[in-house]
Amino acid sequence: MQFKFKFKFKFKFKFKFKFSLTWYKAFHFEYYGRGEVLEYYPPPAVCSTGSGEHPLPAVLRVPQYTADVQDLCSRVACTRRNVMVRDGFCCQYCGSRRDLTIDHVHPASKGGKETWDNLVTACMRCNQKKSDRSLAQLGWKLKRKPKEPTPFEIGIVAGIATSDILRPPPEWEAYIAPYRERLETYRQAAVEAGLLNLIDDD
Repeated sequence: MQFKFKFKFKFKFKFKFKFSLTWYKAFHFEYYGRGEVLEYYPPPAVCSTGSGEHPLPAVLRVPQYTADVQDLCSRVACTRRNVMVRDGFCCQYCGSRRDLTIDHVHPASKGGKETWDNLVTACMRCNQKKSDRSLAQLGWKLKRKPKEPTPFEIGIVAGIATSDILRPPPEWEAYIAPYRERLETYRQAAVEAGLLNLIDDD
């Protein structure tokens, strides 16, 4: 089966459980009955096959998916951006929203790892004051116990850029709305912290 483009735009398509794939794979899911199309892109977004022209899927729902795709959609990279988003751009020691950095709860100099349960957002003042001491030594407590967030908790859709979540195609609007609302909340917190670039550069 051969395919020909009828347009020059590059599209990605979102599954119900929130990740994206190329138009080619999306069409194959529909063509072979492996997915239910919830929304199509309007003409001229079509592809041509030996049996004629077909509209291109914009949103798909699939009943089954492989383990590697499930893992892709359920894990979040442990990055500076994602740690700060998880913590609401707020120092987990004092609550400050200014001069934010990342701190190792168990000091790196004493074997602390860069993992979700050992990294927290901290203001420069608290980070420097804590230095390589433990919370027990300082008598400090965290605002909340650090843990790995879900993609939904920090407004991530695997394979879709932040700009597309904030300004999605009309066909995605109803499905992407909960993620956009979360991102808008995080953007406001990032503005207050002077770190909007962490969100918008994603």
